[in-house]
Amino acid sequence: MNLFNKFSAIALMVISTINLTQATDLVVVNGGVLPQYATIAAAIAAASDGDRILVTPGIPYNESSLNINKNVQLLSNTEGQQYQVSANITVTPPVEGSNIIIQGMDLIVGSINGGVVPGSARSKFTMVGSTIRNGYVNFYTNARWELNMMQDSILGTNPYIYMRFGKLIGNYLNTASGGENCIYVLSEVTAAADSVYIVGNVIIMSNSGSAQSGIYWSNNTNFFYIANNYIKTNAYAQYSITVNGTNANQTGSNTIINNTLYNSSQGYQCMLLYSSSCFTFVYNNLLMNGGTGVYGIYLGGANTNYVISYNHLQQTSPTNAFYGLVNDGTNIIASNSTYDAATGMALTGSAVNGGYPNDAFADHDLTRNDAGCGGGSFRITNFHPMNNLSNGARVTFVNAPRRVLMGNNAVSYTHLTLPTNREV
Repeated sequence: MNLFNKFSAIALMVISTINLTQATDLVVVNGGVLPQYATIAAAIAAASDGDRILVTPGIPYNESSLNINKNVQLLSNTEGQQYQVSANITVTPPVEGSNIIIQGMDLIVGSINGGVVPGSARSKFTMVGSTIRNGYVNFYTNARWELNMMQDSILGTNPYIYMRFGKLIGNYLNTASGGENCIYVLSEVTAAADSVYIVGNVIIMSNSGSAQSGIYWSNNTNFFYIANNYIKTNAYAQYSITVNGTNANQTGSNTIINNTLYNSSQGYQCMLLYSSSCFTFVYNNLLMNGGTGVYGIYLGGANTNYVISYNHLQQTSPTNAFYGLVNDGTNIIASNSTYDAATGMALTGSAVNGGYPNDAFADHDLTRNDAGCGGGSFRITNFHPMNNLSNGARVTFVNAPRRVLMGNNAVSYTHLTLPTNREV
């Protein structure tokens, strides 16, 4: 079975919109002769919209540059293996509302950039189970891109993901140096009031640069749901999560929930929150600061739209837990929690069973929510360690009611995910 069968639920929904009635499989083999193709570029040139390009792993494909300008899927042709490519890749939608997919690629040299999007509707690029060893993913230069990334690794001296709309689920980013925000979300052309999901990612900022964030939100056209991420910063003036601009539509809201944020150095805030034009809920986060003078949550400017509850802060200097806000009595500002440095999950202390007590936030075992990335239904071990090339088909991410009540009782709900190694 080739890797096409392993797409997440999101990728399957993307693929389902393409008419595959006349689709053709084109096989790429390094040095191959027709009916095989010797290069990926040659296969793209010969392909039609809806075709699958099955790339055979082995000798790396030194393509220099690739322009994916058709609605195609680039997939590994061998179970359990990635195909290696050396190229700077541009994704150029051929028509309005295009869908272009990469799975199982190991981009050993190069980056991926989104090109010009035709028309007024979003075009979609989905990458699943792939690796970028020393590059970045840039889909913000055109405001009509939807970027979906699941179970991908972005590595190197200056790796980052720039986007405007989409879903980032269960990815791994590790930066050795450089001065970019790891995940940077900017506004679209017009307010859409849709939600961007950033869930279950591991972000390691090993560099010593400053004025960077693990997640930097600067989007006033969409809402965000930032959950169960594990973010480690390592230097002065590095922030785990920064919010600088939100949608003003009062019918929606933003959520920052069940993240583990660790700052190992004497530096700035774990969470830097500027003015929010709609309600933003900050629940069940575990903030671990190793340096003195570090604020756990810093609220910049006058703000009445943040609801900040059931967060657990372990500070070297507990008096610096908050800036610009008053504890509502539910936040633990001198937490005795310990955590697993590999997973970010709380092990002992106040964070265990210390999250929001409503059972809509319950953990997988139906006990009270654990603060940090191990709590709730999006727990980090759903996604890590990544296992994206074996174990058959999986569901990576599902939005579904967690609790359904009948009768006149108020219905409360959260979200549900399935473990990434579950057969479907």
